[in-house]
Amino acid sequence: MPEVDLFQREARQMPFVSEFDVIGAFDVLEHIVEDEAVLEQIFRATRPGGGILVTVPQHPFVRSANDEHSMHQRRYRRADLRRKVGRAGCGVGPVAAMGPRRARPTTVRGRHPARPGRSGRRPSRALRRPPRAPR
Repeated sequence: MPEVDLFQREARQMPFVSEFDVIGAFDVLEHIVEDEAVLEQIFRATRPGGGILVTVPQHPFVRSANDEHSMHQRRYRRADLRRKVGRAGCGVGPVAAMGPRRARPTTVRGRHPARPGRSGRRPSRALRRPPRAPR
């Protein structure tokens, strides 16, 4: 991917402001005590009209020794994740569960408002949840 720049940074102190169209944090937030500070940094680094993609483990009631071994600070409830993403300033798009029923992570797609006061807009086609596969 010669025209793609990939970065690995300290998530609590990102040096970017409105730099990226989309930022993904896949299985990251649950490892960081200050998860809301990280969401604020991600939102700040996203351009207006851009978005974030986040995956986290869900269901705090299934927390186990594996979470301790993996150094997870928490598991998320859907409402908690939506609230934290919203407080960071990002409009909250679809929240979906993935994977096996008991262990599936929760995915949230957020959208940076294109203009102030427009955070409730529908996500762009690229950020919408894919259709469900037939069972």
